[in-house]
Amino acid sequence: MRRSPVIASLLLLVGQPAALAAEGVVRQEHRPNELLSSWLVGAEVKGANAETLGTVRTLILDEESGRITGVVVASGSVLGFGGKDVGLRWDQLKIEGEGRELRVDISAADADDAPVFGFRERRVRPPESPPTEPSSASELPGGR
Repeated sequence: MRRSPVIASLLLLVGQPAALAAEGVVRQEHRPNELLSSWLVGAEVKGANAETLGTVRTLILDEESGRITGVVVASGSVLGFGGKDVGLRWDQLKIEGEGRELRVDISAADADDAPVFGFRERRVRPPESPPTEPSSASELPGGR
C-alpha cells in the first residue's frame, strides 16, 4: 500500500514532537499559572461589596507586546438586553477561581456612570500588489 506524501509527512511529525518543541514553536500544554482566554470571556465581573457588574465580553491586547491591557464588560444588561459595554484596565482586575470570576474595586453605580467603551474599526491592510511583469525588453536585467 502506497502512502500519500502528506500522510507520510504527518507520520514523521507525530514521531518527533520533541524536535518541534525544541525549535520553540510548538507547545503541548499550558502551564499551571496560565489561563486560557476562553476561560475569561464570559467570566463574571464583581465590584466592591461583591456586586455583579457584568460579564467579560472581550479581552483587549496590545498588538506590540501581546499582553492583555484590559477587558470590555457587558454591564447592566438584563437577559442580554439593555446595558452597555464598559472598559476596565487589566492591572486593576484580580483574577479568582482560574478566571471564573474577576474582581475590581468599583461599585455597580461607578460602572453605570462609566462611559460606554468605544470600539474602533479594524484597520484594513492594503491589498498586496501582484508582481509586475516587465513591459518591454529594456526593463529586463541586462537591458535585453
